[in-house]
Amino acid sequence: MRLYSLVLALICGLLAALGCQRAVAEDPTKPNPKLSPSEAAQPAPAQALKTVEHPHHDHSGQGPWREPSTEEYRQKLSALQFEVLRKAGTERAFTGRYWDETKDGIYHCLGCGLPLFDSTTKFKSGTGWPSFYDTLPERVATRTDYKLFIPRTELLCARCSSHLGHVFDDGPRPTGKRYCINSAALELLPRVPTPSP
Repeated sequence: MRLYSLVLALICGLLAALGCQRAVAEDPTKPNPKLSPSEAAQPAPAQALKTVEHPHHDHSGQGPWREPSTEEYRQKLSALQFEVLRKAGTERAFTGRYWDETKDGIYHCLGCGLPLFDSTTKFKSGTGWPSFYDTLPERVATRTDYKLFIPRTELLCARCSSHLGHVFDDGPRPTGKRYCINSAALELLPRVPTPSP
């Protein structure tokens, strides 16, 4: 019985670790110790996540774009968004603004505005992170991640290489994939109607 409990605890721990990546807690009311004294002197915003304006929010993803510097990313993103997008962090499960969102629209990369996921491919995975069974074509890149000592497939924005989350082979039909994404990496925008010919 003791061996059974040990094996069960080990399996549960492994499954929790595979759900996504390490969790990043953020208290927006406390100063970020990684900031310089001049940056830390500025008060933190009341909301944990910033809405980022992109002049190129279109559904083609072909608009002009220039890679921001690390400092520009720090200025336009909250500490949590920066940790997730630029340092491959993971928000805690069930805390992101989109994990249970049901509104229709297109999910864009918060780092550069590239459209990534259609809300029609979003499903309830029970993991606490937004999950999709497919991406918009050629919008998401992958690379192998060994951070938990086992290979996982990390998801990156195809334009700005921001960390989005991971993909797993336990999703629903038709793809069998679960794209497990951090809310802090996304911005949901209304669908732009396609003009009739």
